[in-house]
Amino acid sequence: MPYLRRIAAPCYCFTPKSCATARLPLSKRDPLWAGIRAVREDRVYLAPTAPFGWIDRPPSLNRVIGLRWLAGLFYPDQLGHDLRETTRAFYRLFYHVDPGDAELDTLIAWSKGQAPFSPKR
Repeated sequence: MPYLRRIAAPCYCFTPKSCATARLPLSKRDPLWAGIRAVREDRVYLAPTAPFGWIDRPPSLNRVIGLRWLAGLFYPDQLGHDLRETTRAFYRLFYHVDPGDAELDTLIAWSKGQAPFSPKR
């Protein structure tokens, strides 16, 4: 039984955008999520997905930046890199684009466990 509790009580949760947008802001109030350790401790993250998933699909070079992102979450004191600048450099090198500050904010907001800011129209 203790083994089962460890499986059902992850320290971190990562989810793709399609599953998370509606559920993450409500997860602490949702009885299905409230008992999970990662939810209680605010360690639920949406894996960045532009232009492709950083840790899931399709298999691509974005997994390189995904590993860097995950390592920073797991070992923030040892790695201490600036995710914004790391992401900007990655997109310059591999996609030949220079994301602006607003684009970077949107891209990495969920990866920090918070919803991206959306201006009211």
